[in-house]
Amino acid sequence: MTTRRWWGAVLVAALAGCEAPAAAPAGCRVGPQPCDEGEVCVEGECVPAAEQDDGPPDPADFRVQIQPERGSLIADRTHPSNRMIVRVRIQNDAGEPFSGNVILRANPFGAASFEPILVEMKEGLGASRVRGCDGRDDACPDAFRVDVALDAYPTVVIGHGDPIRLDHGRPRPKPDAAPAPAPAPDAGM
Repeated sequence: MTTRRWWGAVLVAALAGCEAPAAAPAGCRVGPQPCDEGEVCVEGECVPAAEQDDGPPDPADFRVQIQPERGSLIADRTHPSNRMIVRVRIQNDAGEPFSGNVILRANPFGAASFEPILVEMKEGLGASRVRGCDGRDDACPDAFRVDVALDAYPTVVIGHGDPIRLDHGRPRPKPDAAPAPAPAPDAGM
């Protein structure tokens, strides 16, 4: 078989059994009119203009309440009082309960962890378990707050709670405080 016949046979075999693709959502076209009239291009697909994403949410459109079980956590990962439930209540600006997914995170980052981080809000209510950082770590702050963001826009905080104190169980030196003076040498030596 010659090379030309071989490639011809490969082409016939490849095209045999091929059918026209089924109708799929129209992808955006390259050019000044990527979609038909009344449609916009979103993530490579033409969708009706009414379904277009309006961009990040305005935090003023939400009323967020964070309700921790207590006002403080023990900053010791092994202590049972290092964990608590945090309840979240969210309403829109019209006072209607928000339903959807939100992300909870500690501010400053690393001060606490949440389980789950992604909370499903049902009728405006959701909850998560929070666990404080370990006070033996110098990066563990004295307090943190819970920030709430929509899962579609995780970097846009729509609300936050009051500070939750992390009890280190010992006085912590202030970063700008001068070190204690060294004891004076004994004169009798």
